[in-house]
Amino acid sequence: MATEAGRWQPPDWADLQADLQQVRHKLTQR
Repeated sequence: MATEAGRWQPPDWADLQADLQQVRHKLTQR
């Protein structure tokens, strides 16, 4: 990951979005 620090890839964004969705789901399930 350190090697691609300067390179921004869409896959990373998708992973981040999935994580965000999971957190949101957890919050809504409260």
